[in-house]
Amino acid sequence: MAWNGGAGSWGYSWRSAPWFILTCIAIALFSTNFLYSYIVPILPVMIRDRLQIDESHAQYTTSLVLSAHAFVGLITGLPTGYIADKIPSRQASFLAALIAEAIGTILVMIATNVPILLIGRSIQAVGGNGAWIVGLATVADTVGQENTGKVLGGVSSFFNSGLLLGPMLSGTLLQLLGYWPTWMVAIAVLVIDIGMRLVMIESQSKDSKGGVTTEASADVESRTVDEDVNERTALISPSQPQEDCPKSDEILAENFYKAILTNPRAVTGLLCHFTAAFILVTFDTTLPLHVTTEFGWGPAEVSLMFLILQLPSLVFSTFVGILKDRVGTRVPTALGFISSAAFLVMVGIPDHSMGYTGRVIYMVAIAGIGIGWTLTAGCGIIEITHVMKELEDQRPGRFGSNSKFSSGYSICKICFTLGTLLGPIWTGFLTRTLGYPHMSYSVAILSLVVGILAAIFLGRRPASDDNSER
Repeated sequence: MAWNGGAGSWGYSWRSAPWFILTCIAIALFSTNFLYSYIVPILPVMIRDRLQIDESHAQYTTSLVLSAHAFVGLITGLPTGYIADKIPSRQASFLAALIAEAIGTILVMIATNVPILLIGRSIQAVGGNGAWIVGLATVADTVGQENTGKVLGGVSSFFNSGLLLGPMLSGTLLQLLGYWPTWMVAIAVLVIDIGMRLVMIESQSKDSKGGVTTEASADVESRTVDEDVNERTALISPSQPQEDCPKSDEILAENFYKAILTNPRAVTGLLCHFTAAFILVTFDTTLPLHVTTEFGWGPAEVSLMFLILQLPSLVFSTFVGILKDRVGTRVPTALGFISSAAFLVMVGIPDHSMGYTGRVIYMVAIAGIGIGWTLTAGCGIIEITHVMKELEDQRPGRFGSNSKFSSGYSICKICFTLGTLLGPIWTGFLTRTLGYPHMSYSVAILSLVVGILAAIFLGRRPASDDNSER
């Protein structure tokens, strides 16, 4: 019996089932964040024992290695999405991304100098970008628009847990088992990812209205759209020979980024996605030093603060996704950013002079920011998904015969990565120059402004779209 192919393949019913596809994608997305943060507790040991770098240069090397991943992810986001959309098979794209992640991880693991370490992190970033973009595009193909928030909420919860579990697991394993066994666990996660992706069959895809179609019917629809577009082009320019006309896919594909980046709803969603990342990484940069100097807390208390910050997302993301499916993204997202602004102001108030009361206020503020962030997480992805499907519904084939989900999610990835890149730079600079309270107030202003914009634009279809040509 065939391993891959049609309905006669081994285990076709469960290998092509939506639950199995979503499970495979969720684990793969988990691994991208898991591997991104897995190196954090290991890096000081690598710098000291393997790279033989002087302690005076340790902080610079750490910053360089950690920022390289974000920088490479930023500059490769759009090309990755463009190439992924051009490759007919998402399986091939996804496997290539996972293999790139594995190669990058192996290079990081065996690195004995900084250049090899940076090359490994860069390849990891490219692979992680590809897995994230193609994975979300596969999710969008698998679920209907009415379930987008619920599914992305659950996937987002599992995905974000990688940021928390990565350093916790690697730090524990490094202490208990040593360097090489710790890295073997990371490799094992990638092997599981690749194996599950080989087993998975994408036998169904979603049409632009959220209905299920077979691959064969999707091909027929794609050809019909192309033929309709070609007929319209011929009617407009009857005197022009057909062979001289550019392909309709090329004409329409050129308008994709313009259509997205001139859509107020989509742009606001992307800004929300950027700001959510910006707020999250603010605490990676500033929290450990602040609570150590102000409250005298040690590593255990620092870890507790990050757990409080991340726990609401791990627990409530799916429920928030269901809420967004029912009421839309506008109200939860606006409420999340506006409430986060209030808690960001609160987090800058406590200091050592307030004693126990100050510590309690700080912990409550961190928990409030975690809840607010949960309300905003995934907003950009959901909005881009809805905008792309609505634009396609208005004029089928406007972006060519292939869906542009990978390109759309590459823009989301760029915005999120830009937030993770600029957040530490801005907050670190303000903390050093003006102090921690002023830093938190500045981020509060950003959160408040974005919350107001979310209340105005999210969940609304621009009027120009209603009058667009069909």
